[in-house]
Amino acid sequence: MKKIYLNVENLDGTLIEGVRLLAADRIKANKIARMNDIPWEENPQCHGLLVFCALRRTGQTGADNFEDFIAQVADYEITGDAPNQPEGEDPTSGAPEA
Repeated sequence: MKKIYLNVENLDGTLIEGVRLLAADRIKANKIARMNDIPWEENPQCHGLLVFCALRRTGQTGADNFEDFIAQVADYEITGDAPNQPEGEDPTSGAPEA
């Protein structure tokens, strides 16, 4: 299973990096989508819901709803790169031999 992490830049310039996306976040995001007649498919709106739910769970956003959250966000990224791991580096590979 591949772990997924989220990075967010807010309009005020604050960065939130390396938040792990959990199954609970996916389920909550899907529920919000269903309740608001948002088709659950691969698109920026559903990705934004995932980010919103993860940041709500971790207490890293004060937004009470998705619309307020999106109004605060400059950009977000969903990545398989673990925090403090160089992009594209495989954490399961051994150290390079000298």
